[in-house]
Amino acid sequence: MKIIHKISVILSLVTGYSQANTSLLVQRAVSSHEQQILKIDPVTGNSEVVAILNGLSGGTSSIAIDEPNSRCFVIGYDLQSNHRLYEIDLKTGTVISNPILSVHENIGDPYYNTSDNMIYAQSSVSSNEQLVLKIDPITGAARTIADITGLSGGTTALTVDPISKRCFCFGYNNQSQQKMFVIDMQNEKLLVSLVLSIGGSLADPFYNSNDGLIYVQKSISINEQEIYKIDPVSGKTTLISTLSEHFGSTSALTIDPANHVCYLSGYDSQYNHNMYTIDITSGILMAVTPLSVKESFGDPVIMGTNDINIAKTASVFDNLNVYPNPSNGMFSVSSAVNIPGQINVEIFDALGEKVYEKVGLFSNFSQIDLSAIRSGEYFVRFYGNNDACTKRISIVN
Repeated sequence: MKIIHKISVILSLVTGYSQANTSLLVQRAVSSHEQQILKIDPVTGNSEVVAILNGLSGGTSSIAIDEPNSRCFVIGYDLQSNHRLYEIDLKTGTVISNPILSVHENIGDPYYNTSDNMIYAQSSVSSNEQLVLKIDPITGAARTIADITGLSGGTTALTVDPISKRCFCFGYNNQSQQKMFVIDMQNEKLLVSLVLSIGGSLADPFYNSNDGLIYVQKSISINEQEIYKIDPVSGKTTLISTLSEHFGSTSALTIDPANHVCYLSGYDSQYNHNMYTIDITSGILMAVTPLSVKESFGDPVIMGTNDINIAKTASVFDNLNVYPNPSNGMFSVSSAVNIPGQINVEIFDALGEKVYEKVGLFSNFSQIDLSAIRSGEYFVRFYGNNDACTKRISIVN
């Protein structure tokens, strides 16, 4: 493991690893009543202060970002112990608003959903009950959209698939099984809970809209971390990378969809604070970059090339349509452009059971006959050409 680690570092220096110009936004606690928002260049390791929040104590360890409007959100307590949501202008570094939240319990790391302009977060009510909250960033009003009983421990954050309007939480049930809970954000209900094949302590998850998979970090020992990808439909887990000589870290990784890499910060055996760049397709450690900021910080979020938009890599499935939806079970699948190579399809029910599979589906048009399957909601997963996407369909018969 140590030899592989060192060879990977040398290789990244020799080949001159480079990527599209993206940056990371992180939150750092300077003192018990001061937080900083930093912007970090993952290639050079340089950082700059974007905003300083005085009088903010405790709260989440991560930021929710609204890139189209160049703002971010941080949750924490003021000096009077009011639970507040801080809205920050990323261009000026000023606090735009800080409404008091209607919920007083601790809240996990937030996620800003651009499709409905709401913030989603997970809150721990007790040792075996978690709430999924929908927060209005203007008023601070919080509403419960899912109450998950029997969920203990687990991650402190959820992750969101904005296309299918699902969010995912992780934790243990009463039988100490590691489970993934899938919540329908639109209809505000728990869809399914899937038992995962991996146990142990998982860091906060990240949903990658480019391949439709969830990525998560697992701590194996004091100096070893593993990175897994999880199929959110079936719950299948796959190990993609192992990092040795990696001591401590932020509590989660972040995915850069434009460059097909993930970033993970941590300390090496000499206590140097580094940014680790891993190719999420091959699992290869591409670079280890020394960071200019030596203190630990919260979970990073990705910022696009112009600090406004995240560049989404063009997908062969961008023009793919499944219709009519809902239907009686007969679905047409078409694409406005020819899709090269072999495309495969899997369909799962709300419990994660596979109900349909076909290899080599079509070039630009095909039909799927699900008329023998009972009414309900299903998830269709298309994959091939090192790409994938998931769509939701409804059968009414």
